[in-house]
Formats: sequence, C-alpha cells, structure tokens
Amino acid sequence: MLEYEAEQNPLVVRQDHAEAVLEKAIVYVEVTEEVVRRAQGFMKRGIKLVDALHIALAEAGQADYFCTCDDRFLNKLKAMRDLKVRAMSPPELVQELGI
Repeated sequence: MLEYEAEQNPLVVRQDHAEAVLEKAIVYVEVTEEVVRRAQGFMKRGIKLVDALHIALAEAGQADYFCTCDDRFLNKLKAMRDLKVRAMSPPELVQELGI
C-alpha cells in the first residue's frame, strides 16, 4: 500500500523520499486473500478502502503499532475490540516509545 500511495503522489520529490524510506524496510507484507477479507471487514465498519488495506496489512505483518494522523480513522480503530495492533496518533506513539 505504501508503494502504491507513493507512486500516486504527483510530487517527484515525495515519491523519491517515500522510495528511500521503503528501501529500509525489513518486512514486506503481501496482499493475500486473507488480507483482502480482513480489509473488507474493516470496510463494513466504515473504514475507507485504502485505510482498510493499510490496517489489514499492519495486522498481517504483526506490527505492534499503527500510527495515523487521521483522527476520524483513529477513533474508529480505537473503538474496535478485535484490532490486532495498537492504533495511536504520532504524539501517542512518541510518548509510548519514550522518544
């Protein structure tokens, strides 16, 4: 999803930056049928397609945290009892990690 979103950015400098960041990734999570099913479940709960795929992929990759600046999306995630990652805002993540 991150690769896809980077490619959609009209600013080449942002595409280049995203590519440089993604090159440092040590885990790459494939979009599988299971991920798609989980994303569809999120969509039934009012999550937009791209966001649903992001969170489903984070779960599939066994991420500890899912960080977003989108308050509406974050509030929906925090209300879910079956979420497999801890959803938080950037300030919450900074505080959690002690950085």
